[in-house]
Amino acid sequence: MKTRSGIMGFSQRWFVVVCASAGIALFSPAATYGQKPPKIGVVNFQEVALQSRLGKAAKARLEELANRLKKEVTAEEAKLLARQKEFEANASRLTPGERQRRAEALEREELALKRLIQDKTEELAKAERDSVVELSRHIDPVLKAYAAEKGFTLILEARRPGLLYYDKSLDLSAEFVKQFDKVSKQRSLPPISKGEPSPLCQVLLSSTDMLRAAAHPGQNYCKVTRQRTTHRSRIS
Repeated sequence: MKTRSGIMGFSQRWFVVVCASAGIALFSPAATYGQKPPKIGVVNFQEVALQSRLGKAAKARLEELANRLKKEVTAEEAKLLARQKEFEANASRLTPGERQRRAEALEREELALKRLIQDKTEELAKAERDSVVELSRHIDPVLKAYAAEKGFTLILEARRPGLLYYDKSLDLSAEFVKQFDKVSKQRSLPPISKGEPSPLCQVLLSSTDMLRAAAHPGQNYCKVTRQRTTHRSRIS
């Protein structure tokens, strides 16, 4: 009997290790292997991030920032395009030296615009990353409490590579969104840990795009580059 129970215990531990390798694993200390089969759930954490109350608020703030940065870049783009058009309209009346001087000035302005676009894009990317990190640190303790309360041994990320199949009855996404919203409305969320990003945080950072529909800075830059190519060919 000891041999049989030892084999069963090893089989269950091996099963949990295999599942954990397929995605993010959350273990509940209340579960004891050998007494009962592990209780497993699956959560789409991108859905939690985008559909929860706190996630929607973070997304709205990011979209507002994205639109503001885009307006700043668009204003500079418009100025550069206007100067390019003015240059092209007057190029034939300029001396070769003046034409060369103005063309070089336009090139410097174009480089400045590229740097501005890069800076604004990096600012937006950092804001998105910070929002995802903060959100994950709110979700993590609520998820652990939820798993312990419901008796889950293992919770996996639904979209992680290696998780090839799971029965849809295991999907806890919608239920957990409701639980997360309930906790965040009824009482203060647990204190946010400022340590290293958790496995959940890494999952969200690698897979959550909170700005899919937002306007990114510099998305109209192709207009400037097309115009720039035109006036380069005319002065050469």
